[in-house]
Amino acid sequence: MKEKFLVLLMGIFIAITPFTTSVSADEQGDNTTIQFTEQFVEIRTTASLIEPYCHVEDLKRGTFDVDASNPVWKAYTNEEMKGEEPNHIIMKKGDYWYAGYSIEYADGTFELGSERTLNYNDLKNKKPIKQVHTYYALSSKATIKYLYESENGERELLYEEVKQGIHKQAWPNVLDYKGDKFYLNWDYVKDYNVLSPSFLSEPDAVDQMGPYSIYSGERITNVYLREPIIRVLFKDESGKIIREQVLVRDLHGKKFEYDAPEIEGYKIKGENHISATFDRDEYLQNITLTYVVDDKQPVDPVKPVDPVKPIDPAEPVDPVKPVETVKPTIKEMSQTKTLPNTGVNNHTVLIGIGIASVGLVALTLNLLSKQNKEETKKD
Repeated sequence: MKEKFLVLLMGIFIAITPFTTSVSADEQGDNTTIQFTEQFVEIRTTASLIEPYCHVEDLKRGTFDVDASNPVWKAYTNEEMKGEEPNHIIMKKGDYWYAGYSIEYADGTFELGSERTLNYNDLKNKKPIKQVHTYYALSSKATIKYLYESENGERELLYEEVKQGIHKQAWPNVLDYKGDKFYLNWDYVKDYNVLSPSFLSEPDAVDQMGPYSIYSGERITNVYLREPIIRVLFKDESGKIIREQVLVRDLHGKKFEYDAPEIEGYKIKGENHISATFDRDEYLQNITLTYVVDDKQPVDPVKPVDPVKPIDPAEPVDPVKPVETVKPTIKEMSQTKTLPNTGVNNHTVLIGIGIASVGLVALTLNLLSKQNKEETKKD
């Protein structure tokens, strides 16, 4: 008899168990109240000298009840959290921002999320809820310094800004926050090439603008900016340099425009006008202009002769002063007249007389010879 009673009692217990442990809030009626406990949370998982821990402390504002008459819960905004700080000595002081919630069900399971608004009508259709915890975590600051770096390595601070957010952190059944991200300020970098500090290599970054992660604590990140330079190269079809390169600077906010110059003995291959925008990933961007040999090589032009400078007009000549009249001077001639010296001596005269005498004799003999011949003919 006793055993039958125990079996009957066990059957009744099994029959009523679903109604006491698995009944949803809706099945329990619209009068069900879901309690929200709002708390500060601090999770440390990377400190070298301290064991990982998760510490929570209730906000001074206490709990928040959600029911049919008060159906919506909303997380406090960052502005509303100003001035709210934990009293516990272990927890850091600073700005605490909403990080997420944890729903604890009656069956001992948990659901984590980060929505900033929860609605009673959605919650009551879930499994029976024991309570809901909402967490506010300490925010971190990232100071971004935009520094211009010249070609010789000198640096100058151009801009500075502070990004704030919650770093990535997680704790079982409590929080699973993915971490806030930030982007570089486009207005600060659009006219420069961004060099690559270490944080730019993180896997989350799609490009140089971001997104980049917020890390625990306060961190300063330097972003080095360099003036973009386009280098124009002049080559023939074989790749040989045929003219000195041209470096084009001062491209801040400007479109690059360039006309291919004439090179003696060559002509441009393709368009002689190029336009481009600088590549943000390349500090020095190369543009190559290709030339081909010009079959009709122009004759070297004659260098122009420097024009002759006009001759300065001669200065007026001073008039010649009249010369005084010279009175003639008459000298008395000597009674003995001396012939002028001709430069011929007596020896020369004698030779001349001898030659003349010989000629005279020859002429006389010739005449006599002719006379004798005439007389002979007469006889």
